[in-house]
Formats: sequence, structure tokens, C-alpha cells
Amino acid sequence: MFNPDYQRTVEKWNPSTTGSPTWFDPQVFYSNDSTKERKGASIKVVWVGRLERPKDPALAVESFKHVASNLKGTGRTIELRIIGDGTQRKRLEDRVNELPADIQSRIHLTGRLDPLEVASHLRDATVFLMTSHPGYEGYPRVLVEAMACGTPAVVTTGSDTGSLVEQGVSGYEVTERDAAGIGRAIISAANLDRSAVKERVSHLSAESVIGKFIYNETAKVDGLPKKTIARTRNGYLTIAGRSVFCGNICQLLDQFDHTLSSMQKSQLIVTANVDQVVRLELPNHDEARRVFEAAAKITIDGKPLVWLGSMMGARDLSRITGADLLSECAKQSKVRQWNIVVLGGQEGAAERAALRLSNEHPGASVVGVDLPQNISEEEQASSELLNRLKALRPAIVFICAGFPKQEVWYLKNMDRLPRAIYVGAGAAVDFAAGERRRAPVIIQNVGLEWMYRLAQEPRRLGKRYLVDDLRFAPIAVRSLVGGVRK
Repeated sequence: MFNPDYQRTVEKWNPSTTGSPTWFDPQVFYSNDSTKERKGASIKVVWVGRLERPKDPALAVESFKHVASNLKGTGRTIELRIIGDGTQRKRLEDRVNELPADIQSRIHLTGRLDPLEVASHLRDATVFLMTSHPGYEGYPRVLVEAMACGTPAVVTTGSDTGSLVEQGVSGYEVTERDAAGIGRAIISAANLDRSAVKERVSHLSAESVIGKFIYNETAKVDGLPKKTIARTRNGYLTIAGRSVFCGNICQLLDQFDHTLSSMQKSQLIVTANVDQVVRLELPNHDEARRVFEAAAKITIDGKPLVWLGSMMGARDLSRITGADLLSECAKQSKVRQWNIVVLGGQEGAAERAALRLSNEHPGASVVGVDLPQNISEEEQASSELLNRLKALRPAIVFICAGFPKQEVWYLKNMDRLPRAIYVGAGAAVDFAAGERRRAPVIIQNVGLEWMYRLAQEPRRLGKRYLVDDLRFAPIAVRSLVGGVRK
């Protein structure tokens, strides 16, 4: 569903309903490389929308008047283009006609334009201006489209419901509906790096959003997926019929931010590796299949899966392990105002992991909480544990108890757990606590981290790596043969 209100309604009938953000068409909305930087004498401001009171185009005109007056005698010029139509047009024209002639001549009311013309104006603009009243906007596509063109945005509080504008990076949010303050923000925004603005919405291109949020059914034979790993026609990888996240770890964290800002229910993140894929094809592993079906997002943990996906022609695949994700979330927790909880591991391991992460990243908000060792036998989490988690008000919880125990525990307790993003992270707690060493990066990059771990824990991992995971070979062969899914 692409409308949050509709999503909440449909969830009553189908709990697996997924919400998607607004997207942009990269074939239409893209940056103009020939005018990548616009820090010269001319400032072009563009406002787009219905000319109605909730959008407040009159505030855009008043703000422009302040900027134009302040720039007199500086050698810099400014113009305002208001694109759109509505019931306030006549009132707006009357206000423009009251302004001094030199300011009036630089305000253009274009009326409605077709999307290609709008895109052209957004590419040529120095600053995009949005002046909506709080409570009016849903998830404003025009803001996404402007930023996709690399155009910094100045928005009033309540306009940027998707929290896309990062103060001083991709634009400015003005908390007061003050024309003079908006004018100052416009001048500041004109000097921002346009490539940083474009990067802020890179994960919202049409193909990326569709690939991540629209899942694909896989043909089944005798209750098992015909092809556990497949590629869709638009180039995205699926595991057990579910789309795999495409993008890097920074883009994933941006998606976490978006999810947390409008979260209606908890979400489960699965970090898929070879061992998990093998389990999906075993007839006695219904729990593994149930976990993948319940996942809100699936990332690629195993390097062989990245290689296989690349050989199949899948796009934008990155290896994002639970250990890397825990470290990066801790690192960014201060800036993004996230409370991170590490849950599980051997007794005391979670607390040691939280302490080390806090020392490595000053200001990080990370807390470790022990998880009972017998969670596979426990039907429900204890009231004591639930109360502790609720008191911590987590944004992201890393459950470290091994696949699929950790995910099944989440599914059993999801209705009682605090609303958050839950990541099945396995051994991430041990790496973070310093109780196990991760392979050097060069070994990780060549796909031999499994061998490094095997040398550390031969008795525990020997059968898994040397016997069980050999079943991955025929899975890979089937995946490479037979074309793509619709």
C-alpha cells in the first residue's frame, strides 16, 4: 500500500500488508550535470503545488520579497517561479501586483505544467521552496522529485513529512512561519552541495522502491519453492519469493529512519546467509520459511549470495552483515537519536558488547540485555524482560540467539514487544563484545570468512560449513538456469 491510512485499514484483514514511500521516476527527475553547482549571482526559486490555503503560496511570495529586498546592491539576482493553479490564484496575483515593480517582474505564475516541464524547472532551480501548513501533506512527491534533481529544499515545519531534509545538508527546515527567516534559509540553501541532496533520496527511485516493497510469488512444487533464489524481470533478487534489499548500508539506515518516523507495527529484518538458504529447501524446516515470509526486509549476509546474485544479473546488491549493521547503527545512534538494544548471547555478553560499542562511538546509545538461553522452549518472554525492553524505548533491537531461534522468538512475542525494528543478528553480539574475532577485511572480501570462523570454532561449525552447506551448490545451479521470474 502507498497510502498510510489505507495501509492501516487493510492491515486489519491482511497483517502482511507493507507500506511503501513515495518514489520518483529517474528518467524524468534527474540532476543537470552541466549546472551541478549554482553558487553564482543568480538564485532561482521554484514552488510547486495547488494554489490553496493549506499550501500557503502567499508565504512564498512574502519570503521572496524579503530575499529580493536584502539582495539589492549585492550584485546577486533572484527570481521566483510558482507552478500550479487553484482557488487562490486571483488573490496571489493581486498580492504580486502590489509589490514594487522591480520585485514584481521577477515573480512568475506559470499555472499548471506537464510533468516534463516541471522536471525541467526543478533541474534548473537553485532552491525548491515548500510552505505547507502542518497536517496537510502526506508524503510529498514533489519534494522527493526536487531533491532527485539535486535541488536543495527550504521547507516549513510540517511540509517534510518524510524527514528528507537534513539541516544544512539537503536543505533547511524553518520552524516558524516567518517570511524573513525563510528568506535567510533560501540564501543559505543556495550554497549547498547538490550531489549530497540527490544522494539523500537515491533510495526512492521507482525501481528501488518497487524492488524492495513489492514482493514476488515463487512457483511451488510439493510445498517447496521451485527456485529458492530467483531474479525478477526488473533485475532484483528474491529469496523464497521475497525481494532482497538492494542498496548499501547507508541507504538501509535511511530507510530505517523513514520506517521509524511513521511506524505502525514492529518489523523484522533477516540477514540471509548460505546456511539459511539451504534450510529453506529442507522439508523439516518450516520455521525457516515462516521467518522469511514474515520479514519486512531481507539483506544479504553471505558473500556467496552476492556473487550468485551478480552472476544472475541482479542489481545493486551489497553484503550487509548483522555485525556490520550493529556497529553502524551504534555509530549513528547519536546523530539519528536511536536507542539501540543488543539482546542475547552468553550471559553478560550483551552488556559487554554495549560497553565496547559505546567506547568506540562516544555518545552512542547502546544497551545490552541478556536473553534466556532456553528461548526455543519458551512460549513467551517473561514480564520482567518485556518491561525492561519497554523502559529502554528502543528504536532498533538486535536479537542474537542464532537462526531461526531468534526470529521465531520475535514472532512469538511480537504483539507484546515494544514497537521497534528487530534484526536477527546471530553472532554479532560476540564480535561486538570482543569474544570472537572477525576475519580481516581482505578475507571477508574474498568470501573466506567462513573458513576463518571454522578455524576458531571447528567443533561447532564443522558440520554446518563442511557438510550441510554443500547443498548450496545445486541451489545455485538451479538459480542460474531457467530465466527470471515475472
